[in-house]
Amino acid sequence: MKKKHKIVDAIKFVCEKKETGTLVVVTDDNQFATFSLVKGEIVSIVYQGQYGVEAIELIARIGVGVCRFRRDKLSSRRDPLPNTEDIITHFLQHATSSKTDAVPINNDNEVEGQQRIQQSREDQNEKNNIAKEALINTLTVEQKRIFETCLAEYIGAMAPILAEEYLEIETSVDSAINSLVLVVRSMSGTEDAKKFNQNIVGELKKTGLNYLSTL
Repeated sequence: MKKKHKIVDAIKFVCEKKETGTLVVVTDDNQFATFSLVKGEIVSIVYQGQYGVEAIELIARIGVGVCRFRRDKLSSRRDPLPNTEDIITHFLQHATSSKTDAVPINNDNEVEGQQRIQQSREDQNEKNNIAKEALINTLTVEQKRIFETCLAEYIGAMAPILAEEYLEIETSVDSAINSLVLVVRSMSGTEDAKKFNQNIVGELKKTGLNYLSTL
């Protein structure tokens, strides 16, 4: 199962360690945010096609996600940003504000109902995660390489990280392709997304995945 973390905690950890690389955060709705760091300083932030300060505001609303840091991957992009301490402080303030705004549930029946709903969600998530984690293990080395190389044509150095994340998150090869098509569309445009879809489907079909469809 992929463990979720508070985004601000993940950022603080890699910054305090003076790390250089890229922190990738995947949200519940399979969107992704990336933080590029050089010696513990945040130099670039990307989320849903927004960069820098605009991305900060959107990410602050998310709160948690599946976080992974790669030292061997660093984007060449540099954004005009506040200093790293101010960015972290902003995330902390937003997290505190969200907790303050929350309305407590006092009715015992409501509490029991919420607990049952939460347990049901956790049980379903557990089942989903078992299936999701199995996807990446069903692919051959060549098929995994195809995901990375086809994606790299359109998004560059982030391709290995995002390919791996989505192969672990999605439940099927088709759904993984569709999610990555949306990634390419947000970063490179509709035409490139169509080309990526055609290229990766064509390459994967050569390996025997003949059931794949195109958008």
